[in-house]
Amino acid sequence: MRKILILILLISLISPVSGTRHEIYSKASPSDEGIYTYSSELLKDAERCLDKFLDEDPNAVNLSISLEHKVKLTEEESRFYTVKGVKSNVSIVVKQFLPLSSGIKKLTKFQSIFLENVSLLFENENNYPAYVNARTAVINMKSAADEINDTIDEIERIELWNGTSKLHFDVSELKSKLKDVYDLIAYYENTLTGFEKEGIVVAVSDDHPFLYQEITIYVYAKNVTPTALFIDDVEYELKNGTMKRSFRKLGEHTIYAEGVSNGKIVKSNVVKVYVSKIPTGIVLSSKSAAFLNEKVEVTGFLSDYYGNPIEANVTVKIDGNESELTTHNGLFRFNVTKSSEGFLNISAFYAGNETYESSNVSVSIFFSRFLISLYIEADRTQVGVNETVNFTGRIYGVNYSIPIHVLVNSTDVKSLNAMRDFNFTLKFSNPGKYSVFAYFPGDPLHKPAESNRIEIVVKSGFGGQGLINKNPKNDLYYFLLVVTAVVIVLTPAYVKSRRKGIESKNEDVEELRNEEVKEGVGEADEIVKELKLPESVEEAYKMLFSALVGRYNLKKSLTPRELLKALKSEPFAEKLKVVTELHEKAVYGKMELKEEERETYFRSIAEILEGVR
Repeated sequence: MRKILILILLISLISPVSGTRHEIYSKASPSDEGIYTYSSELLKDAERCLDKFLDEDPNAVNLSISLEHKVKLTEEESRFYTVKGVKSNVSIVVKQFLPLSSGIKKLTKFQSIFLENVSLLFENENNYPAYVNARTAVINMKSAADEINDTIDEIERIELWNGTSKLHFDVSELKSKLKDVYDLIAYYENTLTGFEKEGIVVAVSDDHPFLYQEITIYVYAKNVTPTALFIDDVEYELKNGTMKRSFRKLGEHTIYAEGVSNGKIVKSNVVKVYVSKIPTGIVLSSKSAAFLNEKVEVTGFLSDYYGNPIEANVTVKIDGNESELTTHNGLFRFNVTKSSEGFLNISAFYAGNETYESSNVSVSIFFSRFLISLYIEADRTQVGVNETVNFTGRIYGVNYSIPIHVLVNSTDVKSLNAMRDFNFTLKFSNPGKYSVFAYFPGDPLHKPAESNRIEIVVKSGFGGQGLINKNPKNDLYYFLLVVTAVVIVLTPAYVKSRRKGIESKNEDVEELRNEEVKEGVGEADEIVKELKLPESVEEAYKMLFSALVGRYNLKKSLTPRELLKALKSEPFAEKLKVVTELHEKAVYGKMELKEEERETYFRSIAEILEGVR
């Protein structure tokens, strides 16, 4: 999930807000289309949550929690990459989606509390605690709806860009559903009037805030005139029935109100608020996979709930070995590597202090052995019994001698050691079809590899042996056949006819020779022969594709263009672009390549393969 968000929201979606353009990549066209699409889906999720609320569906709470989690995860990644210098509009968009998601969660949470307590009131209308809880829930639902309404207005004002076109979020459906939400809350409030009694009720927007977090205190009175609000027994003046408050001390705090009714002092319910430390979070970022002994940089960022960076010591544990690093503007960096294949487990821990909560995070990087590729070809694929086939092969991706096993129909028939080029011969004593391939079993630095498979067809009576069934009884027949042939050849008519044929043939040969001199021997064919590449354009590309996918640990399902995009930062990217275009022309476009195009194509493939060895 996290990697997908990074990809969608921070790399491919870079563009400005309100018309200010920031050219991050010189060749990239700024576009917020990805941010817009992803955020529009979040709005759909918000609409589904409100639908659940209006249906009084118990699953509304879980759905709203899921929505908030998505938004917070996006905000966390956005904050981290903003600190690293990656410019995007994700942070601007998510800033408004955070209060939207938290408001919806608050709305569904207090609906659940209201429905539970109003049910108790129907069972016993004198259940005062249930009345207070239900009244408190209605107050908080109204507060949550107001928060959602304010946020929708802010979201509607956001401007994103797709090239030169503006993108605005469609919040019309959300606004329509919010009107129904207000109507349902009004119905809840009207329901409570049947259970109202003279008195004063205190409610808070959050009874578990953290240090310095502002909450709202609400006072609801029936036939009572509120006179004062008490927080930890300290009296405060109450205006308009509400008060904003934050706390600087941890632990439990008590809140209640007093009012006057018929000359008597009336005391409200007592609300307890539990204040905790400010939450913190650590984000670790690194590549998830690497090759053995490769140095991988891991970057971390420590911040508080508000996104402010924290200067502190962080304990980093790498496969059980601990070290302590100090953050600078919240950031810290370190390098890791591994000499044997497997996962490297990394964790970071912040102990916290009197103000901040502790936090920790863990990631894993898989270090894999290097991938190599093998390719073999045969001088012929159809032979007779007991005839020999010569094979040549090449190894890509290793610079020292490795063991190569030759398998025929999956049976290991011989082994050899080679560093780059190798050859072997096989003799087939029985007719049939044989599948031949080369295999490398792997070593501490390289993964096992298997070459392409070549099918050899062995036929009886093929290749000059066993073509004529020798039988002594037929000797006289063959003698007479030879004598007849000699007589025919010596006749004047045959000699004259043969002479004409030879003259005609000589003219054809001379014409062919002239054509060869004119055109010359194909350079592409010479390259194919010299570098031992497949003669087929398609097969040569498959060989290159296999080598690159293996070397860079990429998905085998990539298309040629996706492979080119994935390797656009590599030194051979321009050559790969040329190869890809010519491959598409020949394979997809069904167009025959010109000689110079074939030369460029095969030479580029050979140079790329040589560079990634």
